[in-house]
Amino acid sequence: WDYSSRWFQDRVHLETIQTTWVVPVDLNCILYRVEEHLEHWHESFGNSEAFSRYRAAKDSRAAAMEAVLWSEEHQQWKDYDLWSMSQSKIISASNFVPLWALPLSPKRSAAAIESLHTSGLLLPDGVATTILETKQQWDFPNSWSPIVWFLV
Repeated sequence: WDYSSRWFQDRVHLETIQTTWVVPVDLNCILYRVEEHLEHWHESFGNSEAFSRYRAAKDSRAAAMEAVLWSEEHQQWKDYDLWSMSQSKIISASNFVPLWALPLSPKRSAAAIESLHTSGLLLPDGVATTILETKQQWDFPNSWSPIVWFLV
């Protein structure tokens, strides 16, 4: 999803869009699931070399997401801003895509679900993409159907 404060360096102006400076939670979740599927596919065909490579890639990605993207303070995953070398301050529905993608402990799942419930993203008509009302296409109160699909 393109036009959103999620990608803006100043969180306000489209002119500051910096998509290549963001390590997105949702993209890493999708890549994790691709690696997981490739791992299983290669295992079923007896290709042990590729199986091992994709298992290592998947496990490495999960560990990196835990180390870099998980916010203990907010009990959710956060995009990583390379320009500030810190987690994004944006509250976004994409922060919760790991609930779909990753094998999580019951404790981690419960904490993240509670965080989603208190995030301001859940609305009577669906899930907002962010809680920032900026007039951008994919900011509050708008929703993006693939993100909703991940969360349902």
